[in-house]
Amino acid sequence: MKSYVLFFVLALLATSTHAQVVSAARAQPPAMPFPQHTPYAAGILPDTASRSQMDDTVRNFYKAWSATYLKRSPDGKGCYVSIKGNSNAEDCVSEAMGYGMMIVVLMADSGNNNHALFDSLFDFYRAHPSRRDQPGSYRQVSSPLMASAQKRRGQAMRDIDKTSAADGDIDIAFSLLLAARQWPEAGRIPYAQEAKKLIDSIFTQEIDTTFYTIIESNAIESDGSPDYHDFRTSDFIPAELKAFAEATSPTHEATGASRWTRVVDSNYVHLAELQKTFSPTRHLLADFYERKGKSYIPGRVRKDEIFPDAYYYNACRVPWRIGLDYLLSGDKRSKDLLKPLNQWFIDRTKGNPARINAGYTLKAAAPKSPETDSLMLSFIAPLGVSAMASTAYRHWLNKIWSLTARAPLLPVGRFRNQDYGYYENTIKLLCMIIMSGNYWQPTRP
Repeated sequence: MKSYVLFFVLALLATSTHAQVVSAARAQPPAMPFPQHTPYAAGILPDTASRSQMDDTVRNFYKAWSATYLKRSPDGKGCYVSIKGNSNAEDCVSEAMGYGMMIVVLMADSGNNNHALFDSLFDFYRAHPSRRDQPGSYRQVSSPLMASAQKRRGQAMRDIDKTSAADGDIDIAFSLLLAARQWPEAGRIPYAQEAKKLIDSIFTQEIDTTFYTIIESNAIESDGSPDYHDFRTSDFIPAELKAFAEATSPTHEATGASRWTRVVDSNYVHLAELQKTFSPTRHLLADFYERKGKSYIPGRVRKDEIFPDAYYYNACRVPWRIGLDYLLSGDKRSKDLLKPLNQWFIDRTKGNPARINAGYTLKAAAPKSPETDSLMLSFIAPLGVSAMASTAYRHWLNKIWSLTARAPLLPVGRFRNQDYGYYENTIKLLCMIIMSGNYWQPTRP
């Protein structure tokens, strides 16, 4: 009975008759159907399972993930990725939408209707634009950026935070580039055009053009703001920013280089310096860094972050985000950042990824929190992506794949909070897509 219910939910999401959802009859077949097995520019794959076994693992987990987290908006304005949990104030955040939209494109095959499903996710994104005060007036102006948080109230999804979140916007823009390649024929939504509008808004509102770091939100509006020059390490997604450069290619007046290339170059310099300065033995990066004078220091305490100056629930994504760049481009800078970090985790855990803590300080003991001795896939799976950078880590990579692949779609470890269920399971799925060799760059053949 349970399997029938899951199938019915998936079918409802994919074939809804809502007017703004592309019908199954008109949906295009995918140009890059899963499993894709596009060779990476560099790196290795796990070899503890065959390619077909890994594909099946990813496919089965995707089916369970989509049945659990993809929901119809009660007002009929598309589908969204639910993060609903025991303590979340939100039902959806733009971060989740970015993850979900990328997943749906990458998992499209001839047997599902992910084209229609992606368009429905797009409809939800466009129904919730970011709004902020217009300087010098009481008007609020909308942009292609997405409002960062939504809450169900009655039969509507209301924006409870109308300002943006940079990582969600970056992932949504990248998903649109993926969609433009996956479904290249002209349809209801001009994916490439929508991507370029969003990419331009990201640069205008979420890039610090003094130091070329990524501003966490368009809520931080001016150079005079005390946190304007601060940044979150996990917002740096070099593979996606390189795709932005290839898709748009405007130049920066001073250097003649692509403006996105300058963002990538600047962030690699910053991260290498911060890793060396503040974590010389562990080689970790903190969740946040703040600008002090001419340099950065680990982030100050924030009301919404427990350990901003530690390797915690934001920075745990860095090995995945940086590791993906090495796989897709072979960029030596990514490998240089990851090599000492990989080795430290192997030494620290004695080669057992089940011993990875959910949080570390940059120099000393793990932060004291309920999750430190829990098995959190958001800390484990990203290290699988970073381990793909070298044959020296193949045994470690195989262990991470095996541990990640057998984990059920449930909250894991001792800290059994459904909030973490969404985060753990979604990061797990994205990292398994990469580890199985099924990720691809939309702007390259």
